[in-house]
Amino acid sequence: MSVPEAACTLTDPQLQALQEQGLQAVDVPHDGDCFFHALLTAEILEPFPAGLTPGHLREDLARELTEDLNRLPEDRIRWPLLDVLGQSAAAADEFRQVLTDIPPLQQLGIDMGMRNDAIALQNQILALTTQDWSNQDRNRIIQALASSGVYDNASGDIAPVAAAWIYNLRINVITPQGTSYPIGPHNPLRELTLIRQEHNPNTPHDHWLATRGTPATGMAATGASATVPPGPTAVAVFGDSFGEAHT
Repeated sequence: MSVPEAACTLTDPQLQALQEQGLQAVDVPHDGDCFFHALLTAEILEPFPAGLTPGHLREDLARELTEDLNRLPEDRIRWPLLDVLGQSAAAADEFRQVLTDIPPLQQLGIDMGMRNDAIALQNQILALTTQDWSNQDRNRIIQALASSGVYDNASGDIAPVAAAWIYNLRINVITPQGTSYPIGPHNPLRELTLIRQEHNPNTPHDHWLATRGTPATGMAATGASATVPPGPTAVAVFGDSFGEAHT
């Protein structure tokens, strides 16, 4: 999908929201790393250091979550926020796998009232919602998060929340309905807006787009400077250890 085509798939409510906020959509590669591309592309007062790639962000988030996982459960600061979302997203992944592993429901006879097959399927689904959530499950998410191009699983669901809170970002998300919701702490220096596209007849896959101000409203037009006093730093991406590891 080319950039103009991607822009054409924005919904009318999204286009209206962009106009009202003085923003324009900026498409990014459709390569499974679109969320991270969007983070690095979106206009923000205190930007990420130059030269970072989606791979750097994936590796850094995975490292941070691994370090947190290695702490005693009562000392963890990242996973308490991510566990509920991660568990529900992982259960959704396994539910989708159950549906791909079984014959079509018509072949099972469920539509013809074959009660035993229906109960078996119900029990499989119930097991997904009651299974224990362990460090092994968390490690699977971390491994997927560290893997470039991997997005259609639980790691893709938790990535925005993890990035927002670990990097101290305020991510405003414009939904296909034109409404917006925030992710992350209030931080004017690291506030950005992303656009969320969802799979539908006009969009072949879920996708994230960045935004920048229009020529009349962007930082250059308003005189805003990207060189500002640093805000609170959450992890290495904005600190010395990231510079040592990736420069």
